[in-house]
Amino acid sequence: MEYVEGVIKMSAKPKSKIEMPRALQIALELRKEFNIVYLTNSNQFLFKEKGSRIYTRDMSKFNKKLNEKVQWIKGYSNIVNDVKRRLKLMCSSNEDIFSYDPWIVNFMNKVISVEKEGKTPKMFFYEIPHKYEGLEHDCPKFKEALKLWLGEDNPVTINDIFEIIGYCMTMNIGLKKAFYFYGPTDGGKTTFQTILEKVIGYKNRSTISLWRMNKDQFGTHGLQFKLINMVGDLGMTKSINNIEQFLQIAGGDLTIRAEPKGGNSYQFRNTVKLLYNSNNLPLLDISHKDTKRAFYNRFIIVNFPESIPKEKIITSFAEREILSNEEEIKGIIAESIRGLMRLYNRGYFDDRLTKNTDHEWQMNSDTLYRFLYEHTERDREGAIGTTEFLDRFNDYALEQNEAPESARTLPNRMKIHGYYKIKTASVHVYKGLKWKEEE
Repeated sequence: MEYVEGVIKMSAKPKSKIEMPRALQIALELRKEFNIVYLTNSNQFLFKEKGSRIYTRDMSKFNKKLNEKVQWIKGYSNIVNDVKRRLKLMCSSNEDIFSYDPWIVNFMNKVISVEKEGKTPKMFFYEIPHKYEGLEHDCPKFKEALKLWLGEDNPVTINDIFEIIGYCMTMNIGLKKAFYFYGPTDGGKTTFQTILEKVIGYKNRSTISLWRMNKDQFGTHGLQFKLINMVGDLGMTKSINNIEQFLQIAGGDLTIRAEPKGGNSYQFRNTVKLLYNSNNLPLLDISHKDTKRAFYNRFIIVNFPESIPKEKIITSFAEREILSNEEEIKGIIAESIRGLMRLYNRGYFDDRLTKNTDHEWQMNSDTLYRFLYEHTERDREGAIGTTEFLDRFNDYALEQNEAPESARTLPNRMKIHGYYKIKTASVHVYKGLKWKEEE
């Protein structure tokens, strides 16, 4: 301190350099090492590796690097939280940054569009884990297998199968179809599913049951950023009685509501196609006609009708002849892109694939429907006594190795098919039907 002409002056202290907060410094370093996006709507980080076009939710490399940077710092957990908080502010965005073009397929080496030429999108959340090598390749082994699995006189053709695979390679949900593969054991369903997963990519599929989608508020969270959801037996033990969520997803709703455990609910873009695989078609236990019609309209049924004789089964066929055969995979991809081109030009799956879905489904899932179809016919003036009907139906059910109905449960089942129990002067009857003449 010094005195100059009556003024006291304080000696100036040297200015100290303002240090950057350690958490901010680490956040900036991580942002240089990782291409990071934080989705504000779903509260999650996505990361893109160098040389890749796709963002993933895999945080393993990021967490490893973050731990290396903060492990010796006092207040470890607070620093980690502070780093992530700062990254959220710096990298915040939403799902709209990604491409959702419905008619493109993102392969490892290029993006294929069947719709138009133009600027190639650069930001994707998925990648088909194979290189696209052009349309000149073929897959004779896979075609041979499909011919065996589909059998003769199947309304579904080999070309239809390739259209389904091509559609599943895209983010397209606009055709509003789900797919159900059914048939006896050893009919090829599981092998086909294994091959499809290999072509589409395991990271691009989820396995959430229809039951969980509708009963569990957390059920749809795993569908985000997926192309296909493949499940055996719909996740149901016997019948389906709640299909609201299914109709939204398969019906092409642009967004789906999800709620992760411990988190807040949010909406995400719908890109998933639903595929199911089982020995039998499950019973649809819903009486509302419009709801039933909407359900059947959403499905393309693929029947693998026969158990393949053991002498025709090649040991480890899928693994040896197709899954590990690069030429076969290239051929499946080529045929699937051709199938996708046909879909684009047509604008829909062939009508013959859905013409009789409701009848086929009910004939294969509902013993009562089958009995009514085979042994009765509608007649406005007709009536059949409830006791007589119950006895004859239960005889039929036992012949089919199905459980019989009781006098208490059958009237509710009959309501689903439009027949009601009515009391007459002497007996109860089901009004509006009669036995077929040959009966």
